This record gives sequence, structure tokens and C-alpha cells, in this order.
Amino acid sequence: SNNDANHRNDDNDSKNEPVDAECRTKMAEWCFHIAKHCEFQPETASMAISLADRYVISKHGECALKNRKLFKLVVMTCFYTAIKVHEPEALTPDLMHSLSRKEFKAKQFEKCEIRVLKAIQWKVNPPTSYSFARLYSDCIPKTLLKAEERQAVMKTVYKQLEKATKDYSFIAIRPSTLAFAALSNSLSGYLKDIVMTALADVCDIDTKESRVVEAKLQRRLNGKPADRNVFRLLSSSKFVQSSRKTLVPSSSKRSSREENKSPRTVTAAC
Repeated sequence: SNNDANHRNDDNDSKNEPVDAECRTKMAEWCFHIAKHCEFQPETASMAISLADRYVISKHGECALKNRKLFKLVVMTCFYTAIKVHEPEALTPDLMHSLSRKEFKAKQFEKCEIRVLKAIQWKVNPPTSYSFARLYSDCIPKTLLKAEERQAVMKTVYKQLEKATKDYSFIAIRPSTLAFAALSNSLSGYLKDIVMTALADVCDIDTKESRVVEAKLQRRLNGKPADRNVFRLLSSSKFVQSSRKTLVPSSSKRSSREENKSPRTVTAAC
């Protein structure tokens, strides 16, 4: 197809090595690293991975899974797009060229962005696990959770969500369930029992599924490898991510970041 031909022209010197879970993890780590350096929200990095995941499973983007260099370009482009949509400042194509250590030209990012946006039908603002986590947190009365305590809880929640974003085995879990499980892991004692029971009731959460995800998140938080048997369970059609069908497009424009504010160049490798 013409789309495949365009990709091959952009990447004719690649070894065409297929992408694996480790490659995706390394690119996700790169996105979070740059986001932290630029003082962007971690949710922006998570959004970039969401865009990339949805692109590569589309008929127009599946070729990126057969070529690591192309996959790298796709993820970096999705990060570039996510920043434009979700941050007050944007990175220029020339700055992306520098961030890639001149591996990709500015024009390649612009062309790849158009291909990605068309493939995902310009749906660049889906509900994320981070947004669900904030909504759940807002449901907890201030009388039960003070401001400083809430901040500490959300810090632990975000830490879990970042780990989940980097781990391919979480890809089939619904954002709402992932956020619920992360929040449940971050609370303790009577507060956990009261709050999570009420939230599950109001938000119609499958508590059986949530407990499986909680255990999985706890393992990752403790640095243990993912349980692949659990992943196979959650990868069944019952748990396929539904948020991809309910996306809200956004067309907001952001200003360009000045060159003297550019982040240090960091190699993205997978």
C-alpha cells in the first residue's frame, strides 16, 4: 500500500527487526524521562503511549511492529503530538530532530504525525487511567482524606499508573479499572474498606477484576515480574479496553517552546 511505501521510504536503512514488549517499555521510559525533564505531566507520556498503541493495531500502522526504527519514530511522534494537545507549550519538529540525535528529520515527524492522526481518526484525547484516578479521588470527602494525605495517596497512584503504562501486560485493562485498583492499593484500613466499597457501587466497578489488577500492580510496585497467566486472563475479550471506542477529539493549539528552553538530548533506543 502507499502507506507502507511511505514508511519504507522513511526507514529504508533499518534492519526490519520486529518490535517486542521490551522495545515498547524502553520507548515508554524515554517518554516519561523527557516529560519529567521538561516538567510535563506524566499523563502526557501515558497519552503518547496510548496513541502509539492504537496506531500500531490499526491496518495503517501495523507495519511499525515489524520495524524497530519505524516504531521509534512513531512513539516519538505520538509524544510530540500528545505534548501539543495536553501541555501549554509544544516542542518543535526541529527540536524533535535534536532529541532523536538527528536520526529522524523534522519533516519525518510532521509526515508521521499526519499518518497517525488519520489512522486513529484524530481521536487524541481519550479518557486515561490518570483522569479516572483524579475523578475517584475527588469523590472522597475532605473530611475523610486531608489535602496532604490526598497528595501522598495520589503520588502512589501515579507511580503505579506509570509502571502500568510501561508494562505491555497491562494494555488490555480498562483505564477505569486500572485507576480503581491503583487507588485501592494506595489506601489502607477502614478508609479503604469504606471508600472503595462506595466507589465500586457508584461507578459500577467489577471488584473481582479489580482485585486481580491490584495484585498485579502490587507485584510491579515491588519490582517483581508481571504474571503472564494473569495477563492471559485479562486479555480475553471480556476485558478488551473499551475506552478506544469512546474518545473525545481535541484541536487545541499550543505555542512552541523556545530553543533556549530545550531539554537535553536523550537517545531513544529500543
